Amino acid sequence: MAEPRLAICAIAKNEALYIEEWLAFHFLQGVAEVRVYDHGSGDGMAEILARVGRRAPVTRVDWGHVGPPHGTHQLTAYADGTAYFAGRADWVAFIDIDEFIRSRRGKSLPAELARFNRDVGAIGLQQTVFGSAGREAYDHAPVLARFDRCAPAGHPSGRWFKTLARPEAIEFFTTVHSVALRQGRAVLADHAGFSLAGTHGGCADRVAQGTLELRHYMMKSTEEIAWKQARFATTTRRAVLTDEYFASRNEFANAARAESLAGVVPKVEAMVAAWRLGG
Repeated sequence: MAEPRLAICAIAKNEALYIEEWLAFHFLQGVAEVRVYDHGSGDGMAEILARVGRRAPVTRVDWGHVGPPHGTHQLTAYADGTAYFAGRADWVAFIDIDEFIRSRRGKSLPAELARFNRDVGAIGLQQTVFGSAGREAYDHAPVLARFDRCAPAGHPSGRWFKTLARPEAIEFFTTVHSVALRQGRAVLADHAGFSLAGTHGGCADRVAQGTLELRHYMMKSTEEIAWKQARFATTTRRAVLTDEYFASRNEFANAARAESLAGVVPKVEAMVAAWRLGG
């Protein structure tokens, strides 16, 4: 039986420093196609996506015309991506550029998805939050190599998830984290169902220890945190992304040493180098 075809739908703005590593990593995990909605980048990300798109199955969609409030542009991009991938992909992951999906067993992502029952319409990919690892300044080394500290297993921050779903099963997005299904059931990475914690659609009532992990590099270095705050300074997110917000998360997100991805980093760097050489 053929393995399922996995795609990624993402929306991004001014992620030129990170987009190539993120793309290469996911292609190495078995992702077949990526669709990036560019929400008005001005840092060269559009040119990078065009260049990579000549060598790899990446499509950039100009999404700069969709405006505030925060969240509206993301939900409409996800809805557009769902319609695009229906009939083109068996599964679609709706994630951000600072989020990396991997198999904890070292398998390809399609191989892991083949293990889910046909009645599963959506999978909640729960996050492992990564901290700054004490780094103050940006450097050009891959994110996957620079940051090796994360929240401990079972930490409550791991209840938050992003969605990986069969596009035909999606009725609509309830939040940027979660969907309402027209068919099938939602499970976590351990293949078991769950309930929501509170009223937010993207927070589960438990942390599952399944074989799929969403590595969320939400902090990075102190310098990069400041860049993120500046990027959201004109949106409603500025009230949330305060120094105190990052400090509180950095405390628990540096508490444990993460499983190393040293084996994949050279492969990521080689793929990015090949894209750049090809022009």
